Amino acid sequence: MKEKTAKKLWDFWKDAIPGVAFFIIYMLYFHRLETIPHSMGDIWMIHLKIDDCIPFMEIFIIPYLLWFGFVFLTLAWLYLYDKGEYKRSCLFMFTGMSIFLMISTVIPNGLSLRPAVFPRDNMLTDAVRALYLTDTSTNVFPSIHVYNSIACALAAVYSKSMDKHPVLRTSWVIMATLIILST
Repeated sequence: MKEKTAKKLWDFWKDAIPGVAFFIIYMLYFHRLETIPHSMGDIWMIHLKIDDCIPFMEIFIIPYLLWFGFVFLTLAWLYLYDKGEYKRSCLFMFTGMSIFLMISTVIPNGLSLRPAVFPRDNMLTDAVRALYLTDTSTNVFPSIHVYNSIACALAAVYSKSMDKHPVLRTSWVIMATLIILST
């Protein structure tokens, strides 16, 4: 019994170590990118005319923040129920996240979409204010929130483990869509 438990624990760590190592390296690099002082002239400011039509809706702070748990739950589900899709999803996410770091290193970029004044004062706008203190509007292209949400939705669509759970699969795609809209 102890040998079986030890083997399961070893198998878990063998699969988890690359992801944990990648996450640590990624966060250190991303933190460095976020703290490099730039003058506004050094940053490619992204703006499209359609940006001016997007209303501020503080309710979208909810899916934006849920993204962190969403990615974790997706990978945990896949690890437990579909190892092949777990490995494909990790490779897909880690590749995209690495490309994101390279693009942001070579072409520092940013958005100027944040309202100067919030149209309402409530708990959700307070959460948005708190987010703005810790999350800059730089290094946003490509968007990791969008990319990894697409990866999670694709994993739900392609994972055989979701075949018996069509409502869960649909919920995954809806959640990914809400996160994408929130960005």
